[in-house]
Amino acid sequence: MRRQDSIVFYCGLVAAGLLTYFWIIPQFIRRRANVLIGPEFFPQIVVTLFILLSLVGIFLEYKAMKAEGESFAGYSVDFKQYIPHFLFILSGAIFVVIAPILGFVIAAMPFLLFLLILFGADNKVQNIVITIIYPIILFWLFRDVLGVRFPIGMFGI
Repeated sequence: MRRQDSIVFYCGLVAAGLLTYFWIIPQFIRRRANVLIGPEFFPQIVVTLFILLSLVGIFLEYKAMKAEGESFAGYSVDFKQYIPHFLFILSGAIFVVIAPILGFVIAAMPFLLFLLILFGADNKVQNIVITIIYPIILFWLFRDVLGVRFPIGMFGI
């Protein structure tokens, strides 16, 4: 990976961190009125570190790029190489929308199969076995052992 690619990647991480800090965290985490710093402040600490480390990455890559005599002149991003990443994020968003409707186990099966195929798992029998067993084990582990509630969905699973 070229230094320019790394800098663009780190800029994307900073943008994702800012989006998380200013939009996602306030949407889903409510802070108590009389508490300055409580457990609900932890995600902001993590995202702040994420942003700071991404900025450090930008600085270090830029410094190394200049030391090697490189620049952004003539640089272009090949978006075709990011198609699997986009499909991964899109499939996750679709899963989040479909899971409350179908239920976790039913929605996780095609999602997991798609991810296995997307990332190059070729053994069809193994893919199908993993696709069936893994969501069931996760559902049992989180629901019965850890007490985490999952979306039941229209099938009650």
